[in-house]
Amino acid sequence: MPHTPEELTLISDALKAAHRKGREAGRRRGHKRGYALGCLHTLRHLAPLLKPGHKLHKSAAAAHAPKGGVTIGGKRFAGGEFIPGDVMAKATEAEREAVEGGGTKTKQGEAEEWDGTIEAGKVDYNSLPWAETNYAQWSDDEGGEHEIYLEAGKYTPPGADEPVKVYRFVSFTPDDKGADREEEGEWTTDRDEARDQGEEYARDNHQEQRDPEDDDIDADDVTGQSWNNREEIGRYMVGGGARTVRLEEGEFEFGGRTHTCYRWSTRLDEDGEWTLDRRQAVRDGEEYAEEFPAQWDPKLGIHVT
Repeated sequence: MPHTPEELTLISDALKAAHRKGREAGRRRGHKRGYALGCLHTLRHLAPLLKPGHKLHKSAAAAHAPKGGVTIGGKRFAGGEFIPGDVMAKATEAEREAVEGGGTKTKQGEAEEWDGTIEAGKVDYNSLPWAETNYAQWSDDEGGEHEIYLEAGKYTPPGADEPVKVYRFVSFTPDDKGADREEEGEWTTDRDEARDQGEEYARDNHQEQRDPEDDDIDADDVTGQSWNNREEIGRYMVGGGARTVRLEEGEFEFGGRTHTCYRWSTRLDEDGEWTLDRRQAVRDGEEYAEEFPAQWDPKLGIHVT
């Protein structure tokens, strides 16, 4: 016979717990590997859960603390706080009844309800270390490596006496980790949820590295050639004297790789713009020389106008 709505809810919670367990097993092999193992672990648990007559254990399903909060295994959960399935599995009968029956009462005898909303401005995260560092990465189209951290904080819900632990992901820009937060996730009491949001952000923002363009060349960062190592591509006249136009080859870094660029150059007058196109640099240098033409005089042994 078909599962009841309550049983389907339990199946959903159990699968989520199975996915987290499998993902944890694969994290040491890299975040992508961990995600794949999480999916595999979930599928392995799917068949028996959907089989008619399978006994579903409600105590193993994840839950949220009821109004007024509840204590399970010596740990306090504020009203509305997420309670992992493994914690519920170890709960006593009285503790499970407390979760299902409304939890602890306030001094006025009424349950204090927290809807789970976390006011970011009231979270204390400066006093806690990172929950996890550099657990996911993504790259921009210039090859810049961005890192995802899991941040931990403390938040005291309305009506609660003690704070609960909350989490969010933080994405840092390259070469400025710990200072420039380019993106912050929403605070949540569910560590796995915050971690998953960070991995999802990394996947959604990852870009394939593109090849550089001329606009990406910063002249101040180019390592060029000495004058004597440059190839002559033309001659021109200035004040009765002949001068040469030479092709300069340089190197610059882009996306973690070294690229070659070119420009025409003179020793005393002007230099062209750096470009990735060698032929264009040669043509531009030749055009510059043609503006001040010089011809070789075999009798005088010099270039003359």
